[in-house]
Amino acid sequence: MLDTPRCMLVSMLSCFIVSIISIDSAAQSNLVENYRYFDTTSSLLNEPCVTYSGDHYTASFDLQSFGSGYSLIINKADLLPSTTSVNFSSVNDKIKDCAGILTDWWGKTRYQIFDLSLYEAQLDLQRKVTIRAVSNPDEPEKGFEIINACSEDTTAAEYLVCIGFNKPTLNPEHYIMIGPSDKIPSFYGEDITQILNWFIEMGLGYDRMVHVIYELDDDNDSMLNTLKALGVTHKQELLKNIDELNEVKACLSGFARFNDHNSRKRSYTFCNQLNPYTDKDWPWSREQLGDGFFHYMILEGLLEEYFHHAQTAHTLDRYMGTADDCCGNHYPLNALPFYSEGIAGVFKELFLWEKFDELNHTKRNNFKRGNGVYSRQPDSPIVCQKLTTYLCDQGIKWWQETRRKHRENGGKCYLGSRGGIDLVDGTVKSPQCDWILSAYYLAYITSFQTMWVDIQRDMWAMGFPEAFEKHVGMTINEFAESFSEFMNSGSLEDPPPTGFYPVQPLSELVDFWDLQTNPSGPSK
Repeated sequence: MLDTPRCMLVSMLSCFIVSIISIDSAAQSNLVENYRYFDTTSSLLNEPCVTYSGDHYTASFDLQSFGSGYSLIINKADLLPSTTSVNFSSVNDKIKDCAGILTDWWGKTRYQIFDLSLYEAQLDLQRKVTIRAVSNPDEPEKGFEIINACSEDTTAAEYLVCIGFNKPTLNPEHYIMIGPSDKIPSFYGEDITQILNWFIEMGLGYDRMVHVIYELDDDNDSMLNTLKALGVTHKQELLKNIDELNEVKACLSGFARFNDHNSRKRSYTFCNQLNPYTDKDWPWSREQLGDGFFHYMILEGLLEEYFHHAQTAHTLDRYMGTADDCCGNHYPLNALPFYSEGIAGVFKELFLWEKFDELNHTKRNNFKRGNGVYSRQPDSPIVCQKLTTYLCDQGIKWWQETRRKHRENGGKCYLGSRGGIDLVDGTVKSPQCDWILSAYYLAYITSFQTMWVDIQRDMWAMGFPEAFEKHVGMTINEFAESFSEFMNSGSLEDPPPTGFYPVQPLSELVDFWDLQTNPSGPSK
């Protein structure tokens, strides 16, 4: 099915002619074989250069209907000895135009055609679209099924809504690449797949996620070729080698395809990691945690970053942070870290608690979940031997320690930016409330659906403070005061009130799929 920001296409041709390209002006142009365009009269797509398995082709595709959708069936393909003679449709697009076909982590062959010029015979319709299509490599005769065709003559937010970026899907575009080194555990990919499958099933599968894990001395050519095809750059130039990639390692960061930072239309989320088992900069060591718990901490990190990726989908062309911090300097939502980081932390804790016994890593090693006893003895459960963690006792010790510190610091805390700046008066206030416990409190006085879905749905349109007040019934500062009073109530030895830490499975707490039927972003 094909989408535009304003219409659901009934037919590709009619929407190209009526909806996407209502013509204000047109120009004659002499078309040549090596120019990229779509001819609305013949339903023919002419490609100057497509890439598959490293070879470059000049090709043409027929548009054909099947059922309620459309596909591009190749009718001609000639291998190019080089790309020097190709007349590309825009400046410096040689690499971009020759990297149209990639296979993602799930084995889907994806074909993205950016800035496609539209013609009616020899008439230049002065409009460009981007086509996203998918094929099954086991059924090449079926061609590429077009999943959307979106006008480039829109805002970034409208474009991202058109391609479905803000909606969970069962077939998300993910590129997960793991180096071949035997220093990277063979089960790493299996564990990532298990977690991502759970994410997708519960409604957290979003497009445009790239995750690479590598050793510097690996044969990384295949990974680098894919990253180049995706348009990853370093210092304004296309990525050249693994050392350049390692210079900017981070999880989570992002990149814009081929350095196109003019809008968020080309942005991808990027987790760029050296092998955690050998990376000296990794925040935890195997010696400190032991092999068993060390891998749980890696999985916990992945859970949080994948959840952040899902959050990012609902910011569209805005940024999650505030104007004064590292991550919100462009059209910020003014989402405070207790929300962006805190709700992600709550999710990973509840997820791991629920899924612990089903995790591959648990089954491989016959590990046991915590029983509330903190000990470094060998017979203590694996998650209780090294660190205070939710997996040991569902957060009881953290609850007690945080309440004690809260009262020692005067019994009042604040919720500001990463630098502690209050959004209302701009002053720095301390101490800041614990991000995760304040997120639990938010869900406790509202619901997990409100915290994880309803506020996110309205953030883009309203900004975080306004969306928060709409769904919580109080301002952020009023909420911080309420949380402070809550932390002061009762004895320090009291357990959390019933329901503060939920016992229900996530499927009973939240319906993430609600963001597919009632999505975030510009109204339709």
